[in-house]
Amino acid sequence: MSTQPQPAPTLGADSQPQAKPKRNRIRTKRRRATTVAVNPEESDALTAFFERFGDRGFVYDPEKRPTIEFSRLNRELEIEKYSTESKDIWKAFGKAMAAQFGIKFGKNVNDLRAWQRLCKRIGIEPLPTTLEDARAKFKETHVNIVELLTPRIKDGEMETFETEEALAIYSCSTPGLIYPRKFVTGGSLLWYLLRHILTPVRE
Repeated sequence: MSTQPQPAPTLGADSQPQAKPKRNRIRTKRRRATTVAVNPEESDALTAFFERFGDRGFVYDPEKRPTIEFSRLNRELEIEKYSTESKDIWKAFGKAMAAQFGIKFGKNVNDLRAWQRLCKRIGIEPLPTTLEDARAKFKETHVNIVELLTPRIKDGEMETFETEEALAIYSCSTPGLIYPRKFVTGGSLLWYLLRHILTPVRE
């Protein structure tokens, strides 16, 4: 798991009924690129995050690693590094990543079904039937969190590693595989999966 984001409001038209027959007036609002929160309960928090920048010409590709798409977003929109906008967008992206993990797998470290989803994702068969067994089975291997959230990698096709060091070498040598751990809630399921990618334990 590598170390290293709640949905934009739906924009639509409101029409007010009039006492006399009149044409409905359609009022729209422009999306604000860096201040709209991403809702953790959104069915796809990452899509919600990236679609906020559609009015600035960015087209999100959900099949690619979200971190790679985030880097492309910054390049194409020419967002100044270390600027207030850059920091706001990074924070929103980190929250969207965490929200997406919660949507896909769960948040409760004591939820058997959450662990079973993770086990299915990395190809553990048969699925463990107890919480203790599920945790133990998953802990036997190491996997990159960014790739857990990459749709083009199908269940059972994840790259897995026997040691934290091997995972770290892979994650650091492959673009876009460092997870933004700063935005992970302590004690959550996602927090439990974090590994020391920059300073791995040598086994």
